Amino acid sequence: MNTQTIIDQHIHCHITLLMNELMGDNEDLLNMFLRNSKGYVEYPHEYYIISDYLARQFISHGEVVVFYLGLHIWGRFGTNYSLHDEGAVKKVAEYYF
Repeated sequence: MNTQTIIDQHIHCHITLLMNELMGDNEDLLNMFLRNSKGYVEYPHEYYIISDYLARQFISHGEVVVFYLGLHIWGRFGTNYSLHDEGAVKKVAEYYF
C-alpha cells in the first residue's frame, strides 16, 4: 500500500481550525498534544482525524495521537508540505502495508 492509499483511507479530516477553537479555552486539552523534544516543548501545527488502525501505527512510531470525544486525533508537527512527504505516513506505508 502506498502513501496515497493511507491518506485516502485512514486520514479522514483536517480539523486544525476546530482544534484551535477548542484549545483556546482548554489548557488540559492543549497539554495532551504537547511534545518535549530535545529539551523544549512544542505543539502540533495541524490536526487530523485518523482511523483507529493508523492511530496505533502512528503511536508506535512516536507520533502524538489523542483519543478525544470518541475520535483519534493526530497532532502533526510538520506543516507546509504534503502529507505524501510526511515521515510517519511514509513509515507506515513502507513497513506495515
